[in-house]
Formats: sequence, structure tokens, C-alpha cells
Amino acid sequence: MQFFATGKESLVAAALEASMRSVRLCGANTTTFDLEEHQRWCAEAVKDRVVLKVSTPEARGTYLQKHTTFLVTQELHQEGVRRRFRDFEWLRVVLHARYVGLLVPSLPEKTTTAAVMKTDAFMQSRMRGLQRFLNDIMRCPYLRSDAAVESFLGEPGDEATWEAMRKRTAVMDNAGEGHMRWLQRIMCEHIANSPEKEISVFKRHVEQRERLLSELAACAKRLADKSAAMAKDVSTLHAIFAGWQLSETGTGTFEARNDGPLVTLLDKSTATICGWSQVQSFQPAIYELLLLENIKYMLHQTVAMKQMLVERERAVAGESLAERKSFPPPSELPVSPPISGFSVASFTSAASSAASRFMSAVEPPSLSIEEQQRRTHHTNELITRALMAEEIQRFRTGTTVELENIMNHFSCAEAQLSKRSGSVWREYLKTSPADTEILVQRTKELLDSATTNCSLPSPSAADAF
Repeated sequence: MQFFATGKESLVAAALEASMRSVRLCGANTTTFDLEEHQRWCAEAVKDRVVLKVSTPEARGTYLQKHTTFLVTQELHQEGVRRRFRDFEWLRVVLHARYVGLLVPSLPEKTTTAAVMKTDAFMQSRMRGLQRFLNDIMRCPYLRSDAAVESFLGEPGDEATWEAMRKRTAVMDNAGEGHMRWLQRIMCEHIANSPEKEISVFKRHVEQRERLLSELAACAKRLADKSAAMAKDVSTLHAIFAGWQLSETGTGTFEARNDGPLVTLLDKSTATICGWSQVQSFQPAIYELLLLENIKYMLHQTVAMKQMLVERERAVAGESLAERKSFPPPSELPVSPPISGFSVASFTSAASSAASRFMSAVEPPSLSIEEQQRRTHHTNELITRALMAEEIQRFRTGTTVELENIMNHFSCAEAQLSKRSGSVWREYLKTSPADTEILVQRTKELLDSATTNCSLPSPSAADAF
């Protein structure tokens, strides 16, 4: 690991070198590549459905360095492995660096706010996000057989054993059949003389989609918050009705008033409001789980695709993918006041010499221009080939499938909730002495009257009748 680089930066740099070796490794097999056979392999690779579950959070570590681990198990299996959030981050970094040009599934948002992390709602949301991350990996024919994925899911040893396994599987020239298949697929893709126009149009679509999904996520968040407030108010309404009922029946410390018709009506009204409160209590979860979290995931994937396109643009422009930190020259070093027995010149010269020896020991020399060009060309070529081979189409298809799933589940939940809500009110009306047709007409007239004095045309609540 480089002294002045983070672990992630070092891992990405090493993975880039491994990726270039991998391309050379699979180059000999590209002449015999068969697209139809490859598509059959992809279908066969994901034929067996694997469902992973993330559950049972457990706090570990010392008082000052506590962390949470999660149990990762396969469906219908009790035994599994424990992983912390940074292990999931490691897995995504490895896959992203190894499969250059492939849109890797996204992780849930990371937060460092202790108060938020301690809440049950946050922990449940994080587990759902981590679970989706793993299951999306298992649905990708290239990623599910990767050596890092297999190590992540299959190494139940202690922390030291798992750390050693991570180092062995992080940077590999051949990380499994899926890895080689991915490289063969994109390296055999025929690229037009100038794919820039198509990629440029696609980038504009991605940017537009990012903006729209950001607005949708913000709107869904407001709906979730307002529905939670609504559920709380309806629950309070039920409590008030229940208190009124107690005051009229003389239960507890209240004095009985023996008003039979009112007590009967309060019994029926309180039961109805109770049913309504139960229905409303489900609404926040529907907005949160079925709408907000899924839209946010689509947004995260869109942002990841945009970042990939930006990375390609940087590679095209010849920019370095890894940041380099240079030691300040002696002229920029702070000059200390003269000290007895030392001159400023001799002190600066000694410091510069020591710094040079230190830098040569801990920081590798800067990349040559040829090496920079080789790396940027490799990144540009793989991302371009991946986009033209599969990723543009897969991104578009995936967005359609994801939106359809969101609307299907959301519509189903809302329909069931409306059905249950309607049954609550219909049950009340069954016991009402009022004539139903007359009641509907008078209710419609009341709602119509709310818009008669409006200067601007607006939809009437009576339109629902």
C-alpha cells in the first residue's frame, strides 16, 4: 500500500494493473468467441435462483471502536457469515475495479451520524439495502462466480482469516469464469469508427434521468414524512374518541351519563376510527419501502453510470485516474528561526536531503508519460467497449424493469390498502339509518359548495363520486 494513498486508491491502482494483465490473458481466446454460446452461458449461469438474506445486526468491538456486523445467509439456510459494512464496501470496490465498464450494483447510503445509526429504522433500511446489493450481484452472470464474491459468502473464519482471504482475492488476473467471459465479450465487440455521438446522447439521457429521479426521491420522501404525520394524527383522533367514549359510559374515573343513543354511536364511531387508524399505520411503510427506497436505488445506479461516463471522458482526455501527492520543494518549506549552532542554509539542506531519502523509501516514483497513456487507453477502451456491447442497453432495460416492478408492487399495496380502508367505512354505513342515495347526494352537494366561491377553476372533491 502506498504511504500517501488510502487503501481504496491502492486497491484500485493494483486492480487496474491486474485488469490490463487479464485482457492480455484472455486475448488468445477472443478469436474463437461465439456470441450465441456466450448468451446461453449467461442464461445457464443465473438459472439457479440464489436468494441471500442480511439480518441479525450485532455490535462488536471495544467501547471506543464499536462496529456492527450482519449475518449473511442463503435462503433456507441457518448458518452464514458475519460481515460489517466496510466488508460490503470492499466487495463493491473490488468488483468495480475488476470489471471496468460494468455497472456494479449500488450500496445503501453511508452515514456517520451516531444518533441516526442507532435507530431501528436506519438499521432495517441498511439491511434491506445490503441484501439487495448481494442479490443483484447473484443475478449477474459475470459477478456471481467471482472469486471475491465466493470468498465474501464462503469464508466464515475469524477476522484475521477473513483479512488474509480479502488480500488474496482482491487483485487477480483471473477471478473466475465470469471474469474471463466478461472480458471476452467486450473485447470482441465491434466498435464503430466514432461511437462518441451515441455515447454523448446516452450521457445526456443519463443526466436528465438523474435530475428526474432526484425530484422523484425528494417527492417520495415528503410523501413518506407526511403519511407518517397523518398516521400519528389519526391515531391521536382514535385516542380522543376512545376518551370521549369512556367519559360517556362512566368507565374508570368518569361519571356515567346514561345517554344510550350517544354511547351507541360513540361505540360504533370509535371502532370505525380505530380501523381507519390501523389502515393509515401501513401507509408510511408503503411509501418508504416500495416507493422511496426503490427510487433511491435507481438514482444511485444512475449516478454510478454517470460517474463511469465521466471516468471515460477523463481517460479520453488523458487525465490520470489516481491522484498523486508530491512533496513540497525546499523553497516552499517553512523556514524556522536561526538556532544556535545551526545555519538556516545547512538546516534547509539537511531537511531536503532527509525528505528526499524518506520519499524514495515510501512513495513510488511518478508514472511515466507512456505508462499514463497506457492506463488511460486501457480504461477508455474497456468502458467504450462495455457501453457499446451491453451496458447502454442493459441500463435502459434495467430502468424499465425496475420502474415496472416499483409500480406493480406500489399499485398492489395501495389497492389492498384502499380495499381495507373502504371496508372500514362501508361497515359503518351498513349500520347507519340514513338512506344511502340521499346521503351520497347531500355529501356531493357539500363538497361542491367548497368550490363555488373560487375565482379560479379547480377540481372539486365531489368529482370522486
